[in-house]
Amino acid sequence: MKRIALFFGTGSIFVLLALSLSISIEGVNAQQDTCGNGIKEGNEQCDDGNQVNTDKCSNACRLAYCGDGFAQGNEQCDDGNLIETDGCNNYCVKARCGDGRLRKDSEQCDDGNEKSGDGCTAWCALEKGFGCSGEKPTVCKKSCGNGQKESGEQCDDGNAMSGDGCNSQCYREKGFDCTSANPAVCIKSCGNGKVDPGEECDDGNVKSGDGCAAQCTLERGFECSTASLTVCTRSCGNGTVGTGEQCDDGNFKSGDGCNAFCFLERGFDCSSGVNPTVCKNSCGNGKVDVGEQCDDGNTNKGDGCSAQCTLEKNFDCTDANPTVCKSSCGNGTMDNDEQCDDGNAVNGDGCNSKCAREKGFECSGVHPTVCKTLCGNGKVDTGEQCDDGNQVNTDLCNNLCKTTVPPPSN
Repeated sequence: MKRIALFFGTGSIFVLLALSLSISIEGVNAQQDTCGNGIKEGNEQCDDGNQVNTDKCSNACRLAYCGDGFAQGNEQCDDGNLIETDGCNNYCVKARCGDGRLRKDSEQCDDGNEKSGDGCTAWCALEKGFGCSGEKPTVCKKSCGNGQKESGEQCDDGNAMSGDGCNSQCYREKGFDCTSANPAVCIKSCGNGKVDPGEECDDGNVKSGDGCAAQCTLERGFECSTASLTVCTRSCGNGTVGTGEQCDDGNFKSGDGCNAFCFLERGFDCSSGVNPTVCKNSCGNGKVDVGEQCDDGNTNKGDGCSAQCTLEKNFDCTDANPTVCKSSCGNGTMDNDEQCDDGNAVNGDGCNSKCAREKGFECSGVHPTVCKTLCGNGKVDTGEQCDDGNQVNTDLCNNLCKTTVPPPSN
């Protein structure tokens, strides 16, 4: 404190002015000039000798704290406030789904975990069939089955069972009418003679085979009215190709080209644009029709193209009309399901006329197969009774590797 006395004189009058000025130079100027010098002075809370704003002592010489607007030390964030439900909570930790604090701008709920199936999903969205409340954290309890229709429910019949009209997720099931009361009362609607939501038809019964099935769905081969009480008449077999039919030959039989459901059958040529449909067997007409693998102009089997116009094993067949097939066995190349092919169709040489290996032979190669007898190699192979390593026919093991009985001694 400095005291200054000033004297002013005018004539004989002296005026003494005593001015006491208290100037705290150390308080104002010193704080501005010395924060960051490493010495805690005056009103400073700290002084770490630097002007870094993100350590424990700010560049205003104030101790760092959560909410000061600077992310320091172990803080993940610092948004300058202590609001719990924004993106940075009041512990300066970044908000996330599952932290138990509801952020209304991006979450519907937050129950403090990252599991689904408990009312609040792993991505913090509400699940159907639950009642949820609260923000720190959200508390959810199962609502479907409590007999009260709540938000997101179509019905609530007081249980969590399916098959009674109101399923385990409180959604209406097809074939039922449910009241809007609490609890909901559901009665089976399929068969009540009225086409209700979810039904394709309703003919007043729950029988199948009459055009409207027991589940109130339309059946093939029938024409049904769109009236409230569905009336169905059989269309398949009336000789006129109706909607949903591929053919109609005027009967309900299968095996004649147009089956009992008025769908085309394989192996037949059927007229189009003609009522009734006329079908004739197409297999054997020398033309490969839809559904046929081949057609050689006949319905014989064993010639490469069967009586059903399907390819037979061990044959090579052309794609021409008619199909031309020739045996592939004996061409010297193993084709399809051949076990061997030695370039001929002779039996007894190890590879028989069907290109199957014969017993007592060893075969190798595919272009062509080469077979040699196994009997005489000194090893008893499958099918041999003996093998003495030779092809002598007069000893105890003949050249077919069969044991022989020695002649009686004299």
